[in-house]
Amino acid sequence: VGNSVERDDNPFGAKRGATVADLLPWPSSIAASFPFSDAPRRFETATVDPSGSLVATTDNLGRVILFDMETEQPIRMWKGMRNCSCYFAELPYYVEDGGTITRLYLVVHLRQRGAVEVYRLRQGPRVSAISVPSQKDCAVVECRGPSSEGGHVDSFLLERVDDNETNGNHYIFDKLVVDDPDAVMMTALPNQTPAAGSPPSRGEGNKMQLKLLLQLISPDTNIQCTSQTILTTFKSIRALADLGEGLDAISKCNLENEKNIECSALHSQAVSVCKSRLTLARDVEVNEGSGAVRKEAMSELEMRVAYHDRLGKAYAVLRRYEEARRGEEDGSSNDMGIAGSGRDLPSSPWAAEALRWLSLSSVNSGFLQSIPRLHNSQEGDKEPLQFSKFAMACQPSSGGESDDRVYLTKIKRSRLPILKRIFRPLLQDLFVFKVVNSSFVQLGINEDFDTLQKYFGEWASTLSSNDLAKSNMYATATWRPIIRWLHDLILTAYDASQRHQGLSQSQAKLEDDLLRKNAKLETLIKFCTEIEDLPKAFLLAAICTDAISSASLQLEQKTYGKITQVECIRPWEELLRKLRTCLLVSLR
Repeated sequence: VGNSVERDDNPFGAKRGATVADLLPWPSSIAASFPFSDAPRRFETATVDPSGSLVATTDNLGRVILFDMETEQPIRMWKGMRNCSCYFAELPYYVEDGGTITRLYLVVHLRQRGAVEVYRLRQGPRVSAISVPSQKDCAVVECRGPSSEGGHVDSFLLERVDDNETNGNHYIFDKLVVDDPDAVMMTALPNQTPAAGSPPSRGEGNKMQLKLLLQLISPDTNIQCTSQTILTTFKSIRALADLGEGLDAISKCNLENEKNIECSALHSQAVSVCKSRLTLARDVEVNEGSGAVRKEAMSELEMRVAYHDRLGKAYAVLRRYEEARRGEEDGSSNDMGIAGSGRDLPSSPWAAEALRWLSLSSVNSGFLQSIPRLHNSQEGDKEPLQFSKFAMACQPSSGGESDDRVYLTKIKRSRLPILKRIFRPLLQDLFVFKVVNSSFVQLGINEDFDTLQKYFGEWASTLSSNDLAKSNMYATATWRPIIRWLHDLILTAYDASQRHQGLSQSQAKLEDDLLRKNAKLETLIKFCTEIEDLPKAFLLAAICTDAISSASLQLEQKTYGKITQVECIRPWEELLRKLRTCLLVSLR
């Protein structure tokens, strides 16, 4: 900053030798120029605040320096500010005596870093850190408001967004919201009601972008928009709490049919935006600290991001499988039927008896066959599952802040269509049955064995006896996906129990009891006893017995006889004998 303007480009159109005071649009009663020499520092830009008392400069050393024009001294310096530009913003605040004051903020646009940072002047902290498009896709515009509103200076963000659908560009012009948690801006005092016609509160101003987002994705709206428009509106939300609410809304909006928008991709981009905002918020907390309200907002957003991250990954597994199998019908290959090919032998005596009961039930009307056709219908299942339907059928765990598991909804009728999709690979072949486990791993519930048995039982209850028997009852079959999945479930329960070492005697006993319960698939026994179709119940019990028999034999070796095969299959054999008695009575 020198006594005169000596730049060759002279962007202001001033004559050579004109002082800084000659360039000010308002009369200044203080010195508007002063000498300052600090070689090898070379000043590149200078921005004067609305009152003409402060000037922010950028230089070749990557510094932003704030000068007091009255004392002619530097009063503040920021480092690491290369390739940036400076602007000012003024915000009016109500004070307790009913008057208003104006606070001044420095807005720094870091083009290379893709961020806009806002600092309260003169010695206040950084109050906002906003992620914006880098380089030439974003600009900050400083503008003075109308005199009727006080003539305050505001800064605006101008973003250019590529529109892939029209192969063109469109622009978003939005006011820069200064999120100063220590200020009470334009809000009524406690126990007071805002006067009629008073300016909107800061909370209402921050909610405006959230309301706009909800309007764009509403099923009743007639506003034409693209995924980029929705994402840009989402990125303009400043408050962390509103960001989490917007993420929930995006995950459940049905835009695939109405606006032909791929919701899973939009959801993934929104999750990335939230992760970026959380990173910036953590940096602010480390450098400057944060209040209790902001800590709570960060904690809540972290939980929501973890939930939506699992949601997106689980859906991606399911979507890849359905895309690969698109157009194929369940069980179209290796359709062995109930009776087999004549050369196939049943895998066990219980399996042979189950097949005989099925054959007898097809010609005898004395058996009650209850096949829920509503859920077993294949109509509408040939197309890949829409992300919004998957998200609406999921819910976060209620286990606390550290529990990020994702469960299906408690409403059975709503989760059954999703269970059909998740367990469908068990009706295909051995090469894709692991997709089921991958889905549960991404949801974080792969070690909640009670829930997995419950989900499997509900799904198995919707299948016909033919689908259950297919490729699972014959010893010569090279793959038996349902039996293999149950077998792996039991062994996974054992592996999970081995990770809990160093437990007390009482805790170790509880772990052993839990392992025995999972090894016996006790939760599934309840489903078999509730099935009204007796031949089908006998068939499902025979399948579970085969899976437990093979898995418990390995457990007996791993536990050195602590858990035995005989012990594990005993309750299932008792159930099979009871079902046999019921079937014989039904024949009479």
